[in-house]
Amino acid sequence: MKKLLLSLLLVFMVVSLAACGGNSNNAGGNVEGDLPTLMTELYAGIDAENLPMLGQMEVTDETFAWILGTEEGFTVDGVKEALVSEPMISAIAHTVLLVRMEEGADVEAAKKAIKDNVNPRKWICVGVEDEKNVIVDNRGDLIVLIMENTHAQTIHENFKNLK
Repeated sequence: MKKLLLSLLLVFMVVSLAACGGNSNNAGGNVEGDLPTLMTELYAGIDAENLPMLGQMEVTDETFAWILGTEEGFTVDGVKEALVSEPMISAIAHTVLLVRMEEGADVEAAKKAIKDNVNPRKWICVGVEDEKNVIVDNRGDLIVLIMENTHAQTIHENFKNLK
């Protein structure tokens, strides 16, 4: 009887540990793929008619501050590459930024720097009104910034489900 009880307890503990560890931002390690392809996947399930006409632009050290709407000269340490998706011509608050960090870079510090310095009212006449629609998250070495009033949660779910 003791062996049966001990075996059941052991099985319960293993199942409990597996269930608790399955949904981390770093689950599965880094997200593979080029940034333009990953950016396209973030918009899956969103009707293009419900979005402004979007363009993608590579983000450099010189353009990082402009993308975040923060002080000139702001950069994030350890960035390997970055891509932003923003409206080409529109008065809609919308920014989706993907940042791939260098191996060994401090991803948590980079996320904090982005979150602390982003301006959700960076556009002239519009802004992201609700703090829940300004999302900074990561999967391994890939960081996403989402600022969008209508589709932020869908884009975030798509980011969490990238393969």
